[in-house]
Amino acid sequence: VSVVRVHSIHMLLAVLDSLASQLSQPVDQQRNRDSGGGAGPTPPAPHAAPLFRARPVVVIVDAVSALISPVLGGQHHSQGYVLMLSVSRALKDLAARFSLAVLMTNHVTTARGGWDGH
Repeated sequence: VSVVRVHSIHMLLAVLDSLASQLSQPVDQQRNRDSGGGAGPTPPAPHAAPLFRARPVVVIVDAVSALISPVLGGQHHSQGYVLMLSVSRALKDLAARFSLAVLMTNHVTTARGGWDGH
């Protein structure tokens, strides 16, 4: 299990892009990069280490509304809408291209006085 914490919709898009790039690499190239060896030179990775050590089978985005709500309010509503569509498109593309399951939750709760709701 790998957990990547993101705190903005822009960070989420960057992580999804990195994941797609990592999954697009041939398996042999990923093994060579991970083990530090192999036959022939491999180009340096753009980031220090891969996001995931093993190929993921499911991507879970928990509470996407917490990432989207800051960009949907105010004067830049249309930009927030475009970012929201970009996230959904990126997740759909990951699922289709790499046979991944995607689970996205859209519920944020806040505690108000305890278990009884008062």
